[in-house]
Amino acid sequence: MGDITRSKFLGFCHTATSRTAVYQSLVEGMVREARIKSYLRSSVPMKFQRQNLLCHFLDEQLHLLTLIMHSPQSNMKIGDIDHIEIFVRDRIKAAQWYEKIFGLSPIQEFDAWAKIGPLFIGNKDRTVKLALINGTKDNDGSVNRMAFSASGENFVRFISSLDEERVYSLKRRVTNNDLVDHDLSYSIYFDDPDGNKLELTCYDHDYVKSKI
Repeated sequence: MGDITRSKFLGFCHTATSRTAVYQSLVEGMVREARIKSYLRSSVPMKFQRQNLLCHFLDEQLHLLTLIMHSPQSNMKIGDIDHIEIFVRDRIKAAQWYEKIFGLSPIQEFDAWAKIGPLFIGNKDRTVKLALINGTKDNDGSVNRMAFSASGENFVRFISSLDEERVYSLKRRVTNNDLVDHDLSYSIYFDDPDGNKLELTCYDHDYVKSKI
């Protein structure tokens, strides 16, 4: 990369006052990147071709950084992935298999749900939970839904934001009227832009109930 090109690149960073420190650090880091060194050490025969490759790489990185810096920041804070729903032919046999292979056992506190809905299995500290559902999804044995957990405060904040945030389920807009009370928890169901099924769930049941 020529000194003039690098100078212009760094100069751009200095013109964006609010982003100067961030861009300066990131650009210096990119210049030291192994990927950049590999471009300079490549067997491309002509010097200007190597420079063009490097400039193209940096242009892409700058574009990505610009998108990141201008991306809207959400006030929503999820805790973790609460559970993943999986379609199986036989919940009991599937549970036995997952226990044998991964040590995931039925979660007793969710026994009531197993009578009419999914059978929940998980590890000892509940950092991994699967919801086994009898049935098929287009006969491909794929994941049905991914659920994220949130604290009571963040869950209520998300529900309140649905008047402004546009989220959909099967192309129908989801509102706070779609909140589902599972007795042990509250959940709201919606899709991502690609149609993948998502759920936000909260086990601070009493707190949510007092706020809705």
